[in-house]
Amino acid sequence: PFQQGPAWAFVSDTVRVRGGGQVDAGDLDVLREAFGTWPEPIPRPFVCLYGGLNFFLGNSPEAAGGFSQQALDRPPPLAGGPRRYPPNLVLPRDGQLAPRYPVHLDLLAHGYRHGLADLAADPAGGIGRIGKKLRIGLEGAVGGLGGFAVPIGLSGLRRPVDMVQAQGLWADAFRLLVLAVAAAGLWRLRRQPWLAAWLVFAATKFLVIGAFFGYARQGALCVPLVAVGVAAVALRWLGAGHRPWLGLGLLLLALEAVRALTVGVSVDLVPAAGPPAVADHRAHEVAFPFR
Repeated sequence: PFQQGPAWAFVSDTVRVRGGGQVDAGDLDVLREAFGTWPEPIPRPFVCLYGGLNFFLGNSPEAAGGFSQQALDRPPPLAGGPRRYPPNLVLPRDGQLAPRYPVHLDLLAHGYRHGLADLAADPAGGIGRIGKKLRIGLEGAVGGLGGFAVPIGLSGLRRPVDMVQAQGLWADAFRLLVLAVAAAGLWRLRRQPWLAAWLVFAATKFLVIGAFFGYARQGALCVPLVAVGVAAVALRWLGAGHRPWLGLGLLLLALEAVRALTVGVSVDLVPAAGPPAVADHRAHEVAFPFR
């Protein structure tokens, strides 16, 4: 129903532009000529309405691995050239989803098909984007120690709709080291019956990351698994005595108190009084300087 009004108005205006004075059944084909699709009912999804749409957006070249709505701004085909259509045609902009717009409705209904088409059109580029997604997820799976994220620090890049992650060669080297240690520890624990459930859990998170958007916040759900692997190595080399670990825990609590009392927030070098707006889908450099 929400398509009927805009569709009839567009068809009528197009017929008028082309010199016609009456809309016949055959004139409805201008919808497919202009937008490359025909309005359909919204499908009943298995999980959520926008799963296919997100698959398309996450695998489009515009996304480049992270969250992006830029692919929603692709121009329609407008077969025969723009002059054959109403001059006042208003198209959605700035990545805003508009189900009244036939192209966006088609993406809601057939997002998986369009996403696979983008991957098939450039397999090497698609593999590169998926690799970047997984890399972003691994950033979230390995953080620093305590509230100050020692030794990589709290400050870094906040990608759209994601969490802040430290960037740079040192941060990447630290993450690779921690992942190597965690992998060694998990190998030592491979005969433990409970480990399989953790590995399946982590696999589901990275399957979602690879298929949709590269989110560090999805990878952060795997921090417990990384911690278990690191702990297995630490217990072997440092021993299981309570005193050193208790001392480390007290030190982290003290540092957390210092952080809560002394650290401020700045976004793109501007002191921030609060978090970004809910609809802010841009990347930001976020820093946590001492007040």
